[in-house]
Amino acid sequence: MRRIWFAAFALAAACDAEKDPTLLVAYIDTDLLVPAELNRIDIRLAPAGGAGATTTFPLGSAGDVPVTIDIRPSGDPALGVDVTAIGYLGAAPFVSQTATVAFTSGEAREFTMVLARDCATPMPCTDATSVCVQGGTCVLKTEVVQTRPYAPNADDVPVVAAVSKGETRRRRAR
Repeated sequence: MRRIWFAAFALAAACDAEKDPTLLVAYIDTDLLVPAELNRIDIRLAPAGGAGATTTFPLGSAGDVPVTIDIRPSGDPALGVDVTAIGYLGAAPFVSQTATVAFTSGEAREFTMVLARDCATPMPCTDATSVCVQGGTCVLKTEVVQTRPYAPNADDVPVVAAVSKGETRRRRAR
């Protein structure tokens, strides 16, 4: 399992992650066979009122999923974020899911998204406001996930990525 930290920047000044416990942890999982049916996941974050950024995760074995991303707000913790996971086989995208998730100020929360076989091409949801979830059901982006309290794992060594107005900077966490 790989973990990436994204800091979703709003227009306000950056907040100190050490002082603000506000956090979303996204787990991106799949019921597809890795790497025979899925060999790459792109994760795109688009914070409310800001530009987005994409990070790519090559998948070589089933042990590479779930992909885990830590998302911290910068500025106003009332910021929401669209998290989009796109699954590839080779260079061709064939399954995706988007969830609109809100931060809970002062709390660390987690959620799971699934790149499901039921939602692979052709996309079953024809309405632009709907997203396919496991089981082939179409729901609104705001109904894709339910957050729950986050329980940290001491084994994770994150890579921190800061996203601001389309610019991405990465560094090893200390």
